[in-house]
Amino acid sequence: LEEQLAPLEPLRKLAEAARDPEAGTEARALVIALIEARGVISREEAGLQHLPKEARPFLRKLGVTFGALDIYAAPLLKPAPRRLLHALGLDPRPVNEAMLSVLAEGSWPKGRLPAGYRLAGSQAIRVDLAEKIFRAAFEARAAKPNAPHFRLDLALPISIGLVEENARRLLGSAGFRFDRARPLAEGAHGAPAPDRWSWRPRRPGENRERHEQRGKPPRQRHTEENRRDRPQGKAPPRQPATPRTPHKAPPRPTPDTGPARAGGAFDALADLLKR
Repeated sequence: LEEQLAPLEPLRKLAEAARDPEAGTEARALVIALIEARGVISREEAGLQHLPKEARPFLRKLGVTFGALDIYAAPLLKPAPRRLLHALGLDPRPVNEAMLSVLAEGSWPKGRLPAGYRLAGSQAIRVDLAEKIFRAAFEARAAKPNAPHFRLDLALPISIGLVEENARRLLGSAGFRFDRARPLAEGAHGAPAPDRWSWRPRRPGENRERHEQRGKPPRQRHTEENRRDRPQGKAPPRQPATPRTPHKAPPRPTPDTGPARAGGAFDALADLLKR
């Protein structure tokens, strides 16, 4: 049994840290959120504004990575723990057996992105490799700290497996803006100008890729422009509420006094050990 559950050792360490009183309330709360999310949680949902900086080294020792868009436990992104979490019923999401770097369009069920991936246009990329691309982009920006624009080579995301347009969309989800260079005028000679990039921090809830992943439309902001587009006048009268039918409580199940039976994750674990 210990041998079969060995791939979930990183998850066990997180569970021990969640019970460690010396870890601090904020760090323990983040660890619990990571456990419930089975290793990956977006920064917007992690509540990092409550986490003191001195708590981050403790979490990094557990394998937790603080990425540009995601907080994740890197050891849980390997094939063995992902397959086992799925086999035990602890993570019902689709699983990519080999945890490939990039998934092609249409290789996962519609609206159900495999565990450990985020959308990149029409493809999906593993979150740790997406973070590698983001860090390279931030390094390119840091090379020219005072310039409004900088050059960015897309060789890295393309070598990982992303299509060029999807690489731009992935970078756009982290706040990088692409400015295509103007083509040479007719009759002009010489090397074309390079494409330019800029960056601005994203506002909370601005990432449309997250809404697409969950199948929800982005929330419309109430700007002056869409206020002007609204029809003027009084609001229509409210319709009277329809009376609700009283809810009847379901009958209580008959208590089971027979022998104890394994269920849920233990059934799956038993089947796993028989193989």
